[in-house]
Amino acid sequence: MALNQIAVDAAIAPEDADEVNPLRGFLLNLLVERKIPVKSKKMGPKVVWETYCDENEFEGWEHGDKFQKILRELRE
Repeated sequence: MALNQIAVDAAIAPEDADEVNPLRGFLLNLLVERKIPVKSKKMGPKVVWETYCDENEFEGWEHGDKFQKILRELRE
């Protein structure tokens, strides 16, 4: 999936601007394109994970605290 420019710009995590996080950009892209809701009550982290975990950007990730933290930060 091609990322829109907002997602590309935000793919760089604030804490380490030298390393691009493809999962962060992918999740932001889903939020911007309204494929996942901003409100976690409408689609919790587990459902987001189960829906999109087969995408390349999820390689090397687990549904755990780190994934949930990224998603929560993007939703704020």
